Amino acid sequence: MINWYHLLVICLQMVNLVSSIIYTYPPARSNLSKLMYHDMEADFGSVPTEGILGALDLSTPYNACYHLYPAPKKDLPNTNFFALIQESSGCSYSEQVIHAQEAGYKGAIIYSRTNNDPIIMGGDGPIIVAVYVKKSVGEDLKHYLYKTGSTIKIAPNPQMSLQIYLVPFAIVVGVCFFFMLAFSVGRYVRYWLRIRRSRLSPANLKKIPTKKFKKGDEFDVCAICIEEYVQNDKIRILPCNHAYHCKCVDPWLTSGKKLCPVCKQTVESDLKQTSKKVIINNSINDVNGSSALTEEEESEDENTPLLAASQNLPNSGAMA
Repeated sequence: MINWYHLLVICLQMVNLVSSIIYTYPPARSNLSKLMYHDMEADFGSVPTEGILGALDLSTPYNACYHLYPAPKKDLPNTNFFALIQESSGCSYSEQVIHAQEAGYKGAIIYSRTNNDPIIMGGDGPIIVAVYVKKSVGEDLKHYLYKTGSTIKIAPNPQMSLQIYLVPFAIVVGVCFFFMLAFSVGRYVRYWLRIRRSRLSPANLKKIPTKKFKKGDEFDVCAICIEEYVQNDKIRILPCNHAYHCKCVDPWLTSGKKLCPVCKQTVESDLKQTSKKVIINNSINDVNGSSALTEEEESEDENTPLLAASQNLPNSGAMA
């Protein structure tokens, strides 16, 4: 069976974390080469679809925890400037980028103090482009400052990120897993109900009569354990008139099937029919008893003298 949790973890590990790329364009007559660096885009700001071209300037102060010197637009009036900023523990990423934004920069490239993998910079406030790169990339970019005549471009990653496919894939997998779980639960419930219907309940088991075996009884051998009955063995007599040891037939009926092991006759239906017969017989007896009482009352009424109180009246001689 597929372990969906491990599959999801593998997919998350395959996600392409690179969201944009930095391209460097050195001047024509230069020993520098055109290079491409991967970076991680921040939560704030966004890289335009067509990318943004500009010149790179080293921020002053280098960690941008305070107000920066303005971007050198006097040297290149119609150029976008990016501030190259070192990561600092003294302020947040958003504060660094806000200071670069206030100084007139169109973007900020923050490089790590270590060579750890790029991270997503969180925060609120800045609207300019902001990306995060490794320390080695930041050191390399220092060779492409605007004073060398170089330009850089920050553009989205041309390769389609796996995140675009991961979210729909995760949704499809989740929906399929939900339906599989619902189907499995429903199937188990149906199976459990079918097993429950095929077994005899303890309440109905108590309705089947039992007796202690005595010599001379019509029953001699238990068909389940194939042993002869011994004096005072407790046996249960099914409605089909087949008898078994209670210790043998009770598990058969409550854990197996509510059928006679020999004739396969349903026990519960016979119990219902027997109970119905008992109810009908009781009702008939009640009706017969009430009718007998009615007849007795009618006979008493017929034999009762009409002048029952004549003894209390004065005799005819006294009246004369």
